[in-house]
Amino acid sequence: ETLVRYNTRQADIVLEAGTTATAADLLTTRLGSTATSVVVPNVPPSRYFVRVRAVNGVGTGAPSPTVEVLVR
Repeated sequence: ETLVRYNTRQADIVLEAGTTATAADLLTTRLGSTATSVVVPNVPPSRYFVRVRAVNGVGTGAPSPTVEVLVR
């Protein structure tokens, strides 16, 4: 189980996870604007790269800095 926390005010969040720092080949999911964290169950041991983007009526923002997550 892996916990990702973030802070938002007036936008939905898109959570992306990938096998490289620039990929979103494992997960792209839109979360609501009231959520401040997400728990992803049953994550296999590996190295993942995670980022978030804000989404509002204007469009999708640039990605946050990518965080490397090591699940053991």
